Amino acid sequence: PFGKTALAFWRAYPSADHLQGVSVEDLTAFLQEQSHWCLGRKRAAAILALAGEQATGAYQAERDTLVRQTVAQLLYLQEAIRQADAQLDRLVGKLGQHLSTLPGVDVVQAAELLAGIGDVQRFATPDRLVRYTGIAPKEWSSAGKGHRSRSAHGRRSLHAAFFRLAVAHIQVSRHGEPRCPQSRAYYEKKLKEGKSKQAALTCLMRVLVRIVWRMLKHREPYLKLPLGTGP
Repeated sequence: PFGKTALAFWRAYPSADHLQGVSVEDLTAFLQEQSHWCLGRKRAAAILALAGEQATGAYQAERDTLVRQTVAQLLYLQEAIRQADAQLDRLVGKLGQHLSTLPGVDVVQAAELLAGIGDVQRFATPDRLVRYTGIAPKEWSSAGKGHRSRSAHGRRSLHAAFFRLAVAHIQVSRHGEPRCPQSRAYYEKKLKEGKSKQAALTCLMRVLVRIVWRMLKHREPYLKLPLGTGP
């Protein structure tokens, strides 16, 4: 409902009343222009068929005004987001970093990681950054037996950012293709080792933190090296 074609449609036709007298050909031409020919006569005919079944409600003119005002607000917010993204792109570019070369990282996520980590030089080793994010396992022992659990400490916003990144890395498209084959293979390897899905995802998060540390430390782009190797 928030796509370019949908918003253009609601602005032009906020209710079924505005489709009265509109031909299939006219609506087809409108949809083709707005959707760059992704939508055509079949969709236009379906819309007009549904519009013919709608009865005019009370205060329809006021409702139409509210629809158009909502569309105008959404378009304004979309433009504001576009401008903010452009500013972030320029700022990230000035830092000379290459986080956007990492699969699943766009300019917004790159800015989020850079803001959360700050000066990477304060982390002498990647493991220190892992602990800072709260992804390092917490070890404790009882009755001579050692146990490991997730740490409840660390910067939670940065932890969440790496969680979303790890989830994006193991996603599979509808065609069965992994977004990042290396991360998916590493995740499945951990599952075969007997780890739970959450534990396997946490392992991947730690690897991604080490990769990001290396990229920031040496100002280098993402290298498709075997996951699990040292930075």
